[in-house]
Amino acid sequence: MSPASVHDIHYLKDIKAQMSDCVLIGDRGYLSAEIQLIFFETVNIKLETPKRANQK
Repeated sequence: MSPASVHDIHYLKDIKAQMSDCVLIGDRGYLSAEIQLIFFETVNIKLETPKRANQK
């Protein structure tokens, strides 16, 4: 959805203005508890980041 040169977190700032009340699935670039909380509290977007078997 975005060019490889754009960092995932910066792209989320653009999404925040366009979407709400949904679940987004992303990769490890989205593993930020602070960002996840902000998105959930402000626009009710839940960020799901599936973890590998060896991740806590």
